[in-house]
Amino acid sequence: SLLQEILDNVTPKLENMSLPSVVSLLGNQPIQRRRSSLIRGVSPGQDQIVEEVNNDDKVKDSENRSKRDARQEGSDNLVNEFDQEDLNEVNRHKVRGTQIDEEYCAHTVSELVAYFDRPLSTLSNLLALSNPKKPILLWDWSTESSQTDVLHGKADRQTSCGGKVCRGSLMNTAPANKVLTRRQAALQAADFMKQYYEEVKDHEAPTATYSERLQEVLTKLEESGTYTLTQDELTWGARTAWRNAPRCPARMIWKNLQVFDKRDVFSTKEMFSTLVEHLEFSFNSGNIRPAVTIFRGREGGTEPRVWNSLLVAYAGYKQRDGSVVGDPAQEEFTKFCQSLGWSGKGGMFDFLPLVVSDEDGEPNFQEIPLELQQQLRVKIKHTSIKAINDLNLEWFGLPAVSSMMLELGGVQFPASPFTGWYQVTEIANRDLLDCQRYNLLLPLGTAMNLDTTTNTSLWKDEVALELNRAVLYSFKEAGVSIV
Repeated sequence: SLLQEILDNVTPKLENMSLPSVVSLLGNQPIQRRRSSLIRGVSPGQDQIVEEVNNDDKVKDSENRSKRDARQEGSDNLVNEFDQEDLNEVNRHKVRGTQIDEEYCAHTVSELVAYFDRPLSTLSNLLALSNPKKPILLWDWSTESSQTDVLHGKADRQTSCGGKVCRGSLMNTAPANKVLTRRQAALQAADFMKQYYEEVKDHEAPTATYSERLQEVLTKLEESGTYTLTQDELTWGARTAWRNAPRCPARMIWKNLQVFDKRDVFSTKEMFSTLVEHLEFSFNSGNIRPAVTIFRGREGGTEPRVWNSLLVAYAGYKQRDGSVVGDPAQEEFTKFCQSLGWSGKGGMFDFLPLVVSDEDGEPNFQEIPLELQQQLRVKIKHTSIKAINDLNLEWFGLPAVSSMMLELGGVQFPASPFTGWYQVTEIANRDLLDCQRYNLLLPLGTAMNLDTTTNTSLWKDEVALELNRAVLYSFKEAGVSIV
């Protein structure tokens, strides 16, 4: 069985490894910092500075880390190899006087012992050891203090960031919608259930015990490749997904997210009406309420789909001279909509239709109701700068992301549109001023009679500042939520 196959892979490694060795592998890899070494794996605020490792040791450390990184990136195995070189590295630093924080070590041991004592404990051990990434020390040079990050060790896929370069600000780098293997689904399901049963204060009390529910889920996965999340599991999972989204500044109110369970919707007609209801609920006459609508998950090669990247967006019309009227980010999707039979007015701010497909995969489109379109429009006006007002700018008041797939406990939901509210710089700086979008920086600078011949005049900063003021003022005047 799938579960037995997983256990067969990890059990021999556990039998040949003592608990202290496991703790060392998880939490005792030294890193270098200027004149001394700081230990990865110590609890925040209790970092211990130890004797500097000599140059030969530094070279050896670098080589071993490179080998481990190469194994981790190139291996599809469920459990990374614990080789003798890793153990030698740990023992070598222990011999040289490296100390492990006693409290952290005891905490890690108690966690692992708890895993062993649970029902279906071998699977829990698997979760603890399947991704043995070392904690990372985050050093604050301004305060000479540090904290230890362990959350990265729970990630189930490789990110674009490296050890020295953060690429978290890059957007739309690559799709992440591959179908999960049964092994990946089983790992995600087990980890999800573990978190769900641990965070009982944030959701309703489950009717089944942890071991009963986990066994039921794994059995379903083995038999059919999927399973059905309960209503409460779905709600808690969607809210937690928002809580864990590192780039969203509004996630502090994750517990208030409205979750619409639409897993029983099958036709495109029902999908259209559901999406319109979602937009009306979330916009709420400008007093925005965060919400997510979750259609049924992937099963047997069929899935519902929302083809829009944003439920609410403006069209982009390519001209003969290569320029674009409207939003260049939507140029390709505009062409796609036109190929389906849709025809826009050719303006700068034309709402695109909603495009969805059900299990047959055929895309269908429907316009957003005109009354709702008018509610969503926010005219951008400045209190004193006529040049901004003369451009007759506008934007829609509700960001509705529909191009992201929701993964909960090993179940993928490709159609899960999410709505919240805007941060002012998203509209003023990114949507209206970015060169790959409406590209209004130079036109506004010229219209405002600023010196655009040199950057030292700070004309770009002035344009951005005044447009941000205009957007904030306009949204507040229209009574639409914005931060």
